[in-house]
Amino acid sequence: MFEKLVRYIFVYFLLLVSFMLFFTSLGYYIFVFNWGESILKIAINALLLISVIALSIAIYYLAEKMKSKF
Repeated sequence: MFEKLVRYIFVYFLLLVSFMLFFTSLGYYIFVFNWGESILKIAINALLLISVIALSIAIYYLAEKMKSKF
């Protein structure tokens, strides 16, 4: 019983982390980042944005897989 409760809390913690990571990275690049910089700086930040979004999607996928095993 205790193990199921811990897994349940952990899954929803992962979902929360995924949500926060996704929207904070998008918010930073939409509202804060200066896209008028050099091409190299824009390319580096675009790659960073893509990797952070991919990481948040992977965390979400992992959490959904764990949630389906309940």
